[in-house]
Amino acid sequence: MKQILLFAIILVLLATSSFAFGVSAPYWDTRPLELSPGQNQEVILHLQNMVGNDNITVIASLNSDPSIARLIDDITQYTVNAKTKGLPVNLLVSIPKKTSIGTMYQVKILFSPVIEQASSDNIQIVGAIEKTFPVIVVESESSKPSKNLIIITSIVTLLALITIIVKFYLLKKAKKRVK
Repeated sequence: MKQILLFAIILVLLATSSFAFGVSAPYWDTRPLELSPGQNQEVILHLQNMVGNDNITVIASLNSDPSIARLIDDITQYTVNAKTKGLPVNLLVSIPKKTSIGTMYQVKILFSPVIEQASSDNIQIVGAIEKTFPVIVVESESSKPSKNLIIITSIVTLLALITIIVKFYLLKKAKKRVK
């Protein structure tokens, strides 16, 4: 009975304190970042702490290939004040030039809370948040013909064809007059 009561008390205490830290990203599983071989792009993640009155300090660490993604901020420890959203964390995603089209990478960044020194009476339960988003290597826009180029080429080809037909018609008409 004592164990059930102790468990219930711990549950109530844990329920009153909330861990409301979050990370938002412009890319996710169904909306991947698409880059071409040799292309770089800065990606900004946003930290938030919207519930409660306590500030949260986290350490960011990249859990993916460092040749593909790296943190570009001067710091890796971020303090997210209570009632704050939109604290930026800047990454640089780079695709090597010789990467094959269709290659997919996973960029993973882990945000681990900094555990404050607790007194011997306190038990702290914390959890890290890992943000993951896919990067897909696609054909570069410069190697694809643009719609404008296709339209212009079609118009020029059509005009050249009309010119040839008109000249052929005029030549044939001129030969009939000569006879």
